[in-house]
Amino acid sequence: MQNTRLRILNYLESHHQATAPELSLILDQTQANIRHHLNVLEKDGYIEIIGQVHSTGRGRPTNIYMLTKTAQDNALDDLASALLASLLERKNSTQRDNILKKIAKQLASTAAEPNKSITIQLNNAVQRLNELNYKSHWEAHASAPQIIFGRCPYAQIINQHPELCTMDHQMLQILTGADFIQVEKISRSQQGPSHCLFVLKQV
Repeated sequence: MQNTRLRILNYLESHHQATAPELSLILDQTQANIRHHLNVLEKDGYIEIIGQVHSTGRGRPTNIYMLTKTAQDNALDDLASALLASLLERKNSTQRDNILKKIAKQLASTAAEPNKSITIQLNNAVQRLNELNYKSHWEAHASAPQIIFGRCPYAQIINQHPELCTMDHQMLQILTGADFIQVEKISRSQQGPSHCLFVLKQV
């Protein structure tokens, strides 16, 4: 499946519904290209039209799309896991890192602004992470700032794909322009931490 289609499915999973113009802006692609991918996803049974937004002018109504019941129930986690396994299969460590970094860039959607302070970079990073459902925040500490993830959006497949933690680390670098060390990971056991913790690496 094309990466654009996977991004559309991920967006609909977290935001429930969207139109082609909205997705065009969010994914930075032409509306014609987005409509093509929406038509394929609808034909394959991943999404359905749930309503329309009527134009104020003479234009045709704009369709509103949502995941189908089947896709909402179980398809996305299985699909994401299968796609990731396929992408990383038979790749050496450098190739795997490059693939994960490319995915991280697409998820980040924006990069750090070189002339902004680390405080602004952290605020911007947290805003984007929360759009991706990480339930994140950052805290100032005497030793170094910390970013906390209160939720892992990939919890259903993280055991099969621990490399997603590497992707998270790369996404933080892209969003802040700084390097972090992951010191805690969300654990599924009662004894483990309930969050991921990244600490700014001191130069």
